[in-house]
Amino acid sequence: AVLMDVLLWMQPCYIGNTGFLFSFLAVIGVVTVAAPLSKAYEKKKKADWEKKYIKDPKNPWKMNAAEAFRKEMISAGAIQLFSMPLMIIFFNNVPMYVMILNLLLLPLLPLLLKSGLSGTVLGLMVSDKWQPYGILFLFEKVAFYICHLILYTYELLAEKTIHLPMADLMTKKPSPVLLIVYYGMLYFFVFMVTNKKVRHKGNKKTNRKKRTMAAA
Repeated sequence: AVLMDVLLWMQPCYIGNTGFLFSFLAVIGVVTVAAPLSKAYEKKKKADWEKKYIKDPKNPWKMNAAEAFRKEMISAGAIQLFSMPLMIIFFNNVPMYVMILNLLLLPLLPLLLKSGLSGTVLGLMVSDKWQPYGILFLFEKVAFYICHLILYTYELLAEKTIHLPMADLMTKKPSPVLLIVYYGMLYFFVFMVTNKKVRHKGNKKTNRKKRTMAAA
């Protein structure tokens, strides 16, 4: 919100820019839809593990590779569901392969952000005298090369998917009533999932037996 206010203060014409609006609206979708659903899935898997093995400080729950992959799929699907009406409004089409690209993007996004931030900080620290020989200059180049490699890979995949069959689905802009109904149902689903109580099945005798075995 602060960044949006600063950008609009510097350039008020951004309020009509498609890229500006889509970027900030997509961030709202990540925060209000994708993140809560991902956390709900993680919470459920942790509760299932504790129900089966009982909470043990020496053996804490850790998400395995399959669960982490499902979590990424949930996040990518949630982003797609939130942004699909926005893409129809701004571009009059729906990219059909964007979920697959998001699955490739999300795992590498932390590395992309950290590399870009590291390269920027190192670039500010390196002086003109150190650039030809300094070790910081080398680290800066490596950090920015990682960013370049990741971004180039995404760009290449995006260009390749455009030429695949059924890459774009052309459609008309939805009415305001349809948008209200769609996002109302989406947020109602998020509310139901995130507020669902995890019930632990099993009787007291079984739970007491598990605790005894865990203590032993």
